Amino acid sequence: MLQNNRFKMDAFALYLLLQGLLWFLGSLTVGLSQLYRIREVGLSPLELVLVGTALEVSILLFEVPTGVLADVYSRRLSVIIGHVVVGLGMLLMGLVPTFWTMLLSSALWGLGYTFQSGAESAWLVDEVGQERAERAFLRSRQVGVIFGLVGMALTAYLANIALALPIIIGAVGYFILAILLIVVMPEKGFTPRPSEERATWQAHFDTLKEGLRAVRQRPPLRSLLVIGLIWGASSEGFDRLWDKYLLTVFNLPTVGIGDPAIFWFTAIDVTLMLSMLALTEVAQKAMNRASDRRVIWILFIVTSTLAIGLILFGFAPTLWVALVALFIIRLSREIANPIFNAWANRNIDSHVRATVLSIYGQADAIGEMGFGPGVGWVGNRSIRYAMWASAGLILPTLPLYVQATRYHDAVNDEATTPSS
Repeated sequence: MLQNNRFKMDAFALYLLLQGLLWFLGSLTVGLSQLYRIREVGLSPLELVLVGTALEVSILLFEVPTGVLADVYSRRLSVIIGHVVVGLGMLLMGLVPTFWTMLLSSALWGLGYTFQSGAESAWLVDEVGQERAERAFLRSRQVGVIFGLVGMALTAYLANIALALPIIIGAVGYFILAILLIVVMPEKGFTPRPSEERATWQAHFDTLKEGLRAVRQRPPLRSLLVIGLIWGASSEGFDRLWDKYLLTVFNLPTVGIGDPAIFWFTAIDVTLMLSMLALTEVAQKAMNRASDRRVIWILFIVTSTLAIGLILFGFAPTLWVALVALFIIRLSREIANPIFNAWANRNIDSHVRATVLSIYGQADAIGEMGFGPGVGWVGNRSIRYAMWASAGLILPTLPLYVQATRYHDAVNDEATTPSS
């Protein structure tokens, strides 16, 4: 894709703007999408999870091929294509409210995500370097919160007119974003494969094999993949069913401002976004010059907090206890994501970075796809039991963090032991 350097933005600033716009569009398209599926489409707990499973199957099939594509051809091109495909999926979801179109739109969303997954962060690291990229990963959450708050306010207003309206408008926004990136997104730090290598699939397979070899040779990456699998297994049931859990188990108080469900779900997201401003700053300070071992212990603490929140959420006797637990869960996960990203990028070589990150995304998808339908089946019988199942699935990650710290201790001991 030809680039006119006259209009290109600084990569660091563009990444922050891009993440802000994605939070804004995500608020429109995803913020109340589960309420839309529950009310307008009438999906059961199992159907809600199956829609999520369609997303994960799509990610499973396309995560690695699109990651390799980004490493072989262009990370910039991959990101732009991803936003177009996501927009198509969201537009279908908003226009045609049936179970089968929900499945198809979710699959398109997953395909678009795989074009972006890994490619965005790999592009940024190549353009600005690892140190500046880590600052951008954490700072982008704060920028995202600001844009997300605006998006949530607009979503609540539009949803009280029609639940599908913010989804449709957000879908159009993805198309506009893709056009913007064509004009302003630079790509100076990436060198594509020579044209003679693009004529065959050998370049794709070679890059994939290098990525798999990197995973096999580096224990931290192996631990990261297993942890990703478990996180996926735990998150799927919670992500697809927490909205229905609150609607089914508890009575949402009326407040005299439009639809009570729209008000409460919007209030939950707004409160979470404001809380993230402070917590992301804390995470950024903790990450500054942190060793790999310290990063792993931070993840251990965050994951332990997440596990406590999930257990409390499943056993919550009142709406207010459930809301406190919900905040603990959502904030823990939001803090963990950029820390995971930084830990992974520290252990991956540039030429296979997008591919390895895509393999991690595939592990997460396998976990969600493998365990999600089972949690949904449980939810058809008892939505509270489904929440308990999600809580139990996250616990096996904790010993894996301990094992990862022991590896780094062993490496440091070898490095400091004088040779005889």
